[in-house]
Amino acid sequence: MEIEDRIKNAKNEPTYLMAPVSLITYFICYNFNPKQLEKSLHGFFGDSQLSVDVYDNDGIRHSPREWFIAPLDIIERAAEMMISGDIIDYTYDRNLERIILATK
Repeated sequence: MEIEDRIKNAKNEPTYLMAPVSLITYFICYNFNPKQLEKSLHGFFGDSQLSVDVYDNDGIRHSPREWFIAPLDIIERAAEMMISGDIIDYTYDRNLERIILATK
């Protein structure tokens, strides 16, 4: 599915926080298991996950967990680390605003 098709109805979808979305950048990923890719990124950005509840057009509460607070350069670095495989050894520290070696 094309990115534009996924986000065209964002203002009506809790996943997108019931708000319009603007495409800033995107990454094309090859030879990745989508579930493993998502799990790795959630692990890497874990502590910076946005905790928010949104209400859909019917007043039903949702707690989307797809959003993280991180600067674009860190996101770009995480994409590079996914490709190299190094992401498993590191995590993003939101308080320090930098990538650090993960504790095992």
